[in-house]
Amino acid sequence: MGPGTVTLVVLVAAWYVITSVLAASTEGRSARAAAELRSELTRVAVIHEETALGLAGSADRLVASQQVLDGLLDDGLSSVPEAEAKPLRLDLIQFAFAPPSSTEAASALHRSLDDRVAAVSAAASQRADEAADDLLRATIVTAVVALLILLPAVYIQGWSGSRRGDAHARVEMEHRHRALVEHSPIQTYVVADNGSIEFASPAAMATLGARVRTMDELLSHLSPNDETLGAAWRAGSLGFGVPHVVQAEDTWYEVITADHRDDPAVSGIIITAQDVTPRVELEQLLRRQAASDELTGLANRRSFDAALAKACSVASRRRSLLGLLLIDLDGFKAVNDTLGHQVGDELLMEVGDRLVDCTRSNEHLARFGGDEFALVVENVVGREELEEAADRLIDAIRVPVQIRDDLIAVEASIGIAFGAGSISPERLVRRADEALYEAKRGGRGQWRLHGEELREDENST
Repeated sequence: MGPGTVTLVVLVAAWYVITSVLAASTEGRSARAAAELRSELTRVAVIHEETALGLAGSADRLVASQQVLDGLLDDGLSSVPEAEAKPLRLDLIQFAFAPPSSTEAASALHRSLDDRVAAVSAAASQRADEAADDLLRATIVTAVVALLILLPAVYIQGWSGSRRGDAHARVEMEHRHRALVEHSPIQTYVVADNGSIEFASPAAMATLGARVRTMDELLSHLSPNDETLGAAWRAGSLGFGVPHVVQAEDTWYEVITADHRDDPAVSGIIITAQDVTPRVELEQLLRRQAASDELTGLANRRSFDAALAKACSVASRRRSLLGLLLIDLDGFKAVNDTLGHQVGDELLMEVGDRLVDCTRSNEHLARFGGDEFALVVENVVGREELEEAADRLIDAIRVPVQIRDDLIAVEASIGIAFGAGSISPERLVRRADEALYEAKRGGRGQWRLHGEELREDENST
């Protein structure tokens, strides 16, 4: 069945149903009008009786009711044959507008008219019910016929359209996938089982050109200083779907592999390499900021606490000596008060640079906070090593600093503490702080060794 036949069937069915709807609507309207006509006739009769009794306002109400009754005549008597409707219409108009002179005659005429209108209303209601039944039957028959005719055609047409649609969708999907790969900045490769590269996306060709032909060459380019991926490839344990972040010179790549060797459309391992250099550099910057002092670039208090805890743990395992120097600048507050915080910040940066220059490989420097610095010394041979470190730091700091037009001279007081075995970081800091307090009491540019360690050292000799 062609589209034209289907359309014709649908139009005929629609016309049949619409015709039935209009018929049912007309009969229903006629039945309602006949019922209202009877009700209005009764109202007119009542008003006539009130008028005969001389009740006030009955004349105005009669006029209104006469108008309503007159408006209902056409619809109310539309289903009555004209030969019957014409005399009934005249009798109703005469009753409404020129009633009999006596109440008894008016009442008798009203009963006669009411019986006639009631018969008309009943007949109209019956015809309305029959029209509604006809509409229901027409709808059911039309629906059944339409289904019987249209379903096979719709099914066949839908099946055919579905096949065409599926084929079109597949073509569209292939075009979309091809466009995505061709315009994507992500390098995409397909590697066969023997390690040869069977496909390289335009982004890959733009980056590597024809220099890479095998998986080993690709991995050596993406990760020249890290053999992890190459070893995993050769061992057959790449970890499909797991992202690997690798560095190739100044570029960081996120490499992801996916096994599609069982997919006939691919028949290989898909490897994507995305340039994630901005992300990695941002992560590195955030890690540095989290671990470094913003002003001096030295390790901050958080990093110091972690480094000291680790050093204490190592010293406990190795049963080695661990030293801590707390450094406080003398007269720094006066610099801030007289020359301003900007000059004070520049002074702190210069002091930080000098401390870095005289720090050794087994020493870890940090800005402790404010104008205080801290130096952790691992694998201490004896207290002389810590005393020498304190002298070295004091000498480096006391050299005057030229900042703009001012030559600023500051010195430092240092508190020294060391411990062995299982000394805790908190106890070591507390001892160094107590020694720093004693050094500050003794004057500028001095260091003090915590008395408890001194006594322990003297007792051990």
